[in-house]
Amino acid sequence: MIRGADAEVCPVPFKIIEVAPKSMKILRVVVDGEAMKTFAGATTGLEVGDEIWASSFRNSKIARYRTE
Repeated sequence: MIRGADAEVCPVPFKIIEVAPKSMKILRVVVDGEAMKTFAGATTGLEVGDEIWASSFRNSKIARYRTE
């Protein structure tokens, strides 16, 4: 039997990148996320004003990062 992790969060670092839609070429690293005990498994980054909002497949939280 294959099971996922029982923990809601598995603290591993992640990156949110910007890609060119047609070529899928990486344009830049938008967020270089550190391992956190409260958020992990980032799957989507959405630009909202001067922030990047990150969703997760591991829990129901949203992480917010200021853009510079």
